[in-house]
Amino acid sequence: MRFLLECARLGRIKSVKQRLEDAKHRLEVAQRQGQYDKASQLRFSTIPELEKQLPADNALEEDGAMLHERVTSDDIARVVAKSTGIPVQNLLKGKKEKLIHVSGSCDSFDEATRPILR
Repeated sequence: MRFLLECARLGRIKSVKQRLEDAKHRLEVAQRQGQYDKASQLRFSTIPELEKQLPADNALEEDGAMLHERVTSDDIARVVAKSTGIPVQNLLKGKKEKLIHVSGSCDSFDEATRPILR
């Protein structure tokens, strides 16, 4: 049931985005053709209405949502971790953390990485 609700929500968002892109295209065409009354209606009425229908970006990525509009680095890390057996935490470590972890093993390596870590 939750999956179907999220599918429907994403479908509505996709539909609004498509209508918004279409309205922006019609605005460009109207401006090029000198149809300024149509262009002003699109710019000041239609497009703002459609933009209000779109949820804020932070509302799209709810915690615990089953479906996302975009693939995130967390999604990729989970798939790679599942297929390789490498823990997700290790995949998501930044380069600086990896260098800090490795740098404790050798003094000459510490000297070489000190300027990079600053």
